[in-house]
Amino acid sequence: LSGPSYFLIDPQHRALNANDRQRDDQLFVSFGGSDQLGVVDRLLPGLQKISDRLSVHLIVGAGHPGAIPQSAGLKISKGLPPREFALGLRKSRMVLTGAGNTLFERAYHGTPGLCVSQSTHQETIGIAFERLGTTGYIGRGDQISLDFLVQSVIALWDDDDARRLQRQSCAALEIQRGCDAIVDAVRGLT
Repeated sequence: LSGPSYFLIDPQHRALNANDRQRDDQLFVSFGGSDQLGVVDRLLPGLQKISDRLSVHLIVGAGHPGAIPQSAGLKISKGLPPREFALGLRKSRMVLTGAGNTLFERAYHGTPGLCVSQSTHQETIGIAFERLGTTGYIGRGDQISLDFLVQSVIALWDDDDARRLQRQSCAALEIQRGCDAIVDAVRGLT
């Protein structure tokens, strides 16, 4: 039971109900709790530029060392409780994430977006998910240019058809069914 359909989703994501489907008109941004390559600080000027045009909610890990100046269109949260994080992924119009666990969780919720990698392993996942049509992979977070980041986010934000196709591709993964299959297999071992 391996591959992108077989990923154990945190119960907080699975516990959301149908009422939690209403989309917020925001870009939800998270590069994970550890941010191995310092992607937040490196890409912050691009995110600030994006926030001049649209609402951006940036989630940084609780251990992020610095204070990040907020602006009118840029909300910053240092960590979120799991349920709030799950709601942010599900309800946002679009997301920008790392290409690790959060990418799987985003696909589970069917939220379109872009991803950047923070390691060779994540690069492999980002490229694989892009081939599946569930995300746009825009490169390593420590290497992409700020202009490319801004252009990529705005292009997908403005492309209703591309976002719809990503939602359809995410639904085709059937992550919940794969997650259930893993749980059933483990229970069958006893």
